Amino acid sequence: MHRKLIERPRWGHRLSNASVKHARQVMQRREAQHGDWAALPRRQKMVPQRGTRKSLSDSLTPLCRFLLKREGDRWDDIYSELRQQMSPRSTIQMHIFEHIAHMVETDVWLQPDGSVFSKRHGRQIYRYRHHRFYVHPETGRLHRPTHRWKRPGPALPALPQKEHGGCFYLCFEGIWYRVERQAFAPSAWDVFSKASGADVPVAVRVARYGSSRWLAARKLALGRKALKRAGLRR
Repeated sequence: MHRKLIERPRWGHRLSNASVKHARQVMQRREAQHGDWAALPRRQKMVPQRGTRKSLSDSLTPLCRFLLKREGDRWDDIYSELRQQMSPRSTIQMHIFEHIAHMVETDVWLQPDGSVFSKRHGRQIYRYRHHRFYVHPETGRLHRPTHRWKRPGPALPALPQKEHGGCFYLCFEGIWYRVERQAFAPSAWDVFSKASGADVPVAVRVARYGSSRWLAARKLALGRKALKRAGLRR
């Protein structure tokens, strides 16, 4: 499998040396015309300046077909079969395991509605063609997500917020609060939305907390003295 995926010419390998070929053609024409060699540049950059450079050309289709055929099987058996054919000690074959780690999420959360969240990235896993899989935390079997990605709606206007003295302050419905933020998790509770993190849209988290990675664990309304200490009121 590693030969089909990795050991193939890089895309653009014939075009990346266009500048070298052009310089060689110039020298050949001058030699044929008995031109002045002193007019040629004394130094030439080694980086190609004309044409297209090389790029990665890994073909992941065979690997995707293999995982699709093994969908529903135990992930331990699938991984053992891959290890029998390839070894991480080889640099080329180790690159295949890096692709597998990107395509298969082994540590996930499952929600009642069928949505899948990655514990490593803290975001939902969507069904993108045949390139995304996850391992069921209870059965240990390989599956594909059922939810597809949807284009997010228009961005919401950001709420007034400020960080002062290591604290985060947020103005919600005209009242300033000192907010204790927590890392996003589908089961974490958001005090402003009064719902779990899975029910708080990304646009709402960005507008309130400046990033989709945060939720509000606790809030405290500020009085006059607290507003002055935070620099929110004179």
